Formats: sequence, C-alpha cells, structure tokens
Amino acid sequence: LAYVEWFTKFSHLDSSTGLYRVKPQIKSDGTRAVSVIPASMIQRSVNLFPKWGGPVPASWT
Repeated sequence: LAYVEWFTKFSHLDSSTGLYRVKPQIKSDGTRAVSVIPASMIQRSVNLFPKWGGPVPASWT
C-alpha cells in the first residue's frame, strides 16, 4: 500500500523557474485530498520543490 497526497494538475510553466506549479488538492471541508492505494496502481513518481519565501538559512547546508 502507498499513502498518496493529491495535487492540482499541471497548468503552465512558471516563467521565473521554468517548472510547473502545483498546489495541494483541497477537499470541500478544507482538508488535503489523500488516499491509500495499492502500490501496483502507481504509474510514475514526481519530485516537488518547495516555494521558498526567501534565502535558505546557512545552517541548513
């Protein structure tokens, strides 16, 4: 089994990063859309990069 957090579909490239932007998919009750599915249903994986609000703290490196 695999725990999956769902995100919005790709729409367009971000001009500053050249990457597609996605956001967590939110249900009508305000919680994130998640599922537990058989691992055999996974077709591909994706790497997500966080949106940074400023410089990365030097202590992280």
